Amino acid sequence: MKTYISARFFMLMATVQLCRTKTGENKFSLVASSPSVFGYVGKDIVLPCALSANISAEGMEIRWLKKEKQNSIIIFISQENNENELNKLYQGRTELLREGVRKGNLSLLLKSVKISDQGNYTCSVITSEWFSDASLTLNVIATGSTPLISLDGHQGAGIGVSCISVGWFPVPQVKWLDGKHEDISVRSNTKFVLDQNGLYSVNSDLEVSPEDSDGIICRVSGVQRQSETFIEIREDLFHTSSSWKAAFAVTFLFLLFAVGLLGAVFLHWMKNRAIQESEKKVEESCKFFILNKNLMIYCVIFPLI
Repeated sequence: MKTYISARFFMLMATVQLCRTKTGENKFSLVASSPSVFGYVGKDIVLPCALSANISAEGMEIRWLKKEKQNSIIIFISQENNENELNKLYQGRTELLREGVRKGNLSLLLKSVKISDQGNYTCSVITSEWFSDASLTLNVIATGSTPLISLDGHQGAGIGVSCISVGWFPVPQVKWLDGKHEDISVRSNTKFVLDQNGLYSVNSDLEVSPEDSDGIICRVSGVQRQSETFIEIREDLFHTSSSWKAAFAVTFLFLLFAVGLLGAVFLHWMKNRAIQESEKKVEESCKFFILNKNLMIYCVIFPLI
C-alpha cells in the first residue's frame, strides 16, 4: 500500500520553516547537481542531492519522495541511522551512500531501473530547526537491438526490404538513408508495437529501386544513442526480376504454340481415320453386292475427299 504525504507532514514542514533560527545551519540548503538524469532500464542510477556546504548530514531526517499523478509517495526515509523503504515498488532497490552522508551527500542509489521509475523526485532534509528540499527528474531510457534488415522479395519494379529492432524506450525515431546518406524515409511504412515490458519494437518496410543499388541504411535513434545497419543490394537482383518475367513469357508462348500444334495434328489424324473407315465400309458393301449372283450391279468406288 502506498504511503502518501499527510496534511500533518505539510504542517510540520511549514512550522519548521517558520521556526528557523538564525544560526549557521540556516545558511545551508539542498542542491540537486542536475535538474534531470537519465537511467537505463535494468541498470543502477544515482539520484544526486547534497547540502550546499560540506557538512555532515548525520542525525538529520532524510526523505526521498516520488510524485505520482496528483500525489507524492515516500519511497525512502532515514532517521537516526534507521532506514526504511516505504513503498513496495522500491523495496530492496534504494540505498543512501552512507559514506557520503558524513560529507553532506544525500544522493540516493536506485537499483535495477524500471520504466515505472520515470518521473519527478524530491530530496528533503529535516531537523528540529531547519528544512530544505530539492527536486529533479529521472528520465528512463532503453536502447534496443541493432536493426536487422531482410529482403522481402520483388515488389513491382523494385525489391521490398524490412528493418526490425526491439527493446526501445521511449518511442525511437526511424530513418532510411541511401548510399549518399540522403533521407528516403518518405518511401517507408513504419509501425511500433509496445510489448508487455513497456518496451517498443519497430518494424519498417521500404521498396528499393535500381537507383538504390549502392546501398541503404536503416537507422534507429533513441534519446542518447542510435544504432544502424547497412545493406548493399546487387544491381543484378533487379535484372533478375525482368529476366524472369521475360523467360516466363517466352515459355508460355512456346507452350501455347506446342498445344496448338498438337491439336492440329490430332484433328488431322481424326479426319484421316474417319475417311479410311468410310472407304472401308463402301468397299465392303460393294463386295457384298458383287458376290450376290442374282443382282447385276456395277459398283464403282469413288475416293472420299
